[in-house]
Amino acid sequence: MEMTGLQVFRPGYGFLPLAEGEKITLANGDTLRVIVTTKYSGLAQTLTLYGAVGTRVPGPYVVGFDEALVGESTDEGHLKCPATTTTPTTPNATGFVDIPIVVNYDAALAPFVGYQDMLPPGKDYDLYVKIKEHPSIRDELDDIIDLSTEGAGGTPPAPSLFEMIGPLLVIGLMAAMVGMMAPMMQGEES
Repeated sequence: MEMTGLQVFRPGYGFLPLAEGEKITLANGDTLRVIVTTKYSGLAQTLTLYGAVGTRVPGPYVVGFDEALVGESTDEGHLKCPATTTTPTTPNATGFVDIPIVVNYDAALAPFVGYQDMLPPGKDYDLYVKIKEHPSIRDELDDIIDLSTEGAGGTPPAPSLFEMIGPLLVIGLMAAMVGMMAPMMQGEES
């Protein structure tokens, strides 16, 4: 199994594809989609993907991955493996997992909120994806993610004109409708 694509879902923009090997800057509210493929042979089955952003724990005695931001595939993203009796030469099963991004803005709140599901802003976070039913089947990328308390790549984008005026426009339309309906309602009472 290998990661074959990364996409960032940014509210207000949709999914943004990323170039292979490109370092990713993520911010609060983003969702990282990790696409995986594998060459599968055997009976047809559907497998759950599990992904995490965190840090690798190197060391002579304990080696592992300190998970902080996690996600699990849904029905739409499960790894769907077709039945086949021959070993495929190209990947024949694809799936994806979405990992919601929560960046800790206030370090003083961290002990109360907990480390799980939250990371402080920083650079060089790691990423891994595994098959939940077979945890030894996994793929990892080191030092691929930076987390920012600002918008990705700098300050958050300014709201569009419609985002600023839209709510007022709806209220104005409702007032105009009431103004048109009032004379008709008075005519029915006579």
